[in-house]
Amino acid sequence: CINQTINTIYEKLPLARVCIVTPTPWKRNGHNDDAMGEYVNKIQDICALRGIPCLNLFDTSGLRPNDDTFRKLVYVEDVGCHLNEIGHKLMAPKFKAMLDTLIL
Repeated sequence: CINQTINTIYEKLPLARVCIVTPTPWKRNGHNDDAMGEYVNKIQDICALRGIPCLNLFDTSGLRPNDDTFRKLVYVEDVGCHLNEIGHKLMAPKFKAMLDTLIL
């Protein structure tokens, strides 16, 4: 489905500058979740094959959803999945750096 989405974007916008962002670690899977790690690896493989920049937040976000104190500060309702305003502020510089690479 990732390849199909990329294909659709390029069909509609042939000159589009595309980047892909991986999921962040979640409390339910954390950094030791093999399935999520495999999924992230596949996303990175697709990006590498297609020459698309990839922001790997699963491995580089610095988020610690399994750390109770950290999770309560940066996640919505302490569930360890969706970021709150503080969490978004932590991720914003990473997104800005990625978007800066796409600007001509």
